[in-house]
Amino acid sequence: MDLSLYKLLIMITRRSFLGGLAAASVARALRVRGASALDTPRVDPRALRERLEALSVFGRPPGGVFADGVSRIAYSDADVEGRRYVSGLMKAARLEPRVDPAGNIFGRRAGTEPALPPILFGSHIDSVPSGGNFDGDLGSLSALGAIEAIDAVGVRTRHPLEMVVWAHEEGVAFGRALACSRIVAGDFKPADLDEVWNGMRRADAIRKIGGDPDRILDARRTKGSIHCYIELHIEQGGNLEKAAVPIGVVEGIVAIDKYDVTVTGFANHAGTTPMAERQDALLAAAQLTIAVREVV
Repeated sequence: MDLSLYKLLIMITRRSFLGGLAAASVARALRVRGASALDTPRVDPRALRERLEALSVFGRPPGGVFADGVSRIAYSDADVEGRRYVSGLMKAARLEPRVDPAGNIFGRRAGTEPALPPILFGSHIDSVPSGGNFDGDLGSLSALGAIEAIDAVGVRTRHPLEMVVWAHEEGVAFGRALACSRIVAGDFKPADLDEVWNGMRRADAIRKIGGDPDRILDARRTKGSIHCYIELHIEQGGNLEKAAVPIGVVEGIVAIDKYDVTVTGFANHAGTTPMAERQDALLAAAQLTIAVREVV
């Protein structure tokens, strides 16, 4: 997502994310007051693992276990239940969750200088069909854990700390990815609310998760209103794991563009048309697919 902000993504391998998380507290990068070196905030890896397990229940296949993955599609009942679970954790941490008009969940911890823009932490909890239980969930729950750890040792930060759970991050519902963070970034048209998916209008889907489509433009955050954005994310490419490197700081991420392409051929007799004279749309589409891969 592009919030016109400095965006830092921390990627971490599946095998060592707990140890790496405990050793690389986000709080070390913050300018803090009221804590000594011995009071460095530490995220509890056991509590994080337990929360990941609890969240994985919402959308787990019948009779399945954590390793079987999750199908928590945006706006599904499982998504609503998962959001309710995370909101409950935020309430317990005194973050007082609020849902913006787009359906994103925010929770704020005050800083010593309230006029400063907040440091934003978070990710998403919706998934693709049969997705993994670390994608998005890790970033969301570790954001909460980091703020809890900072609070536990009495650290006061100059900037407010704000946790976010982005709604509708995956591109399953309505064929649109990063849908609700796009709204925050200002990438939105009123006609988008009339899109239909599985018999549901997008406006009604946003209402289902607590958003307010009638005030959708109020969800936009202007440039400079957020100091920076930090997201802990599991590695999905496997490069760090192959190199036995537990943590990587990402300086760039993939950009996704989608195009509707129509390849038009010419229908003719399947048996008697000479091969050199055929205009086979499928063959041309296959060649186009190969050409795009070679260019990329």
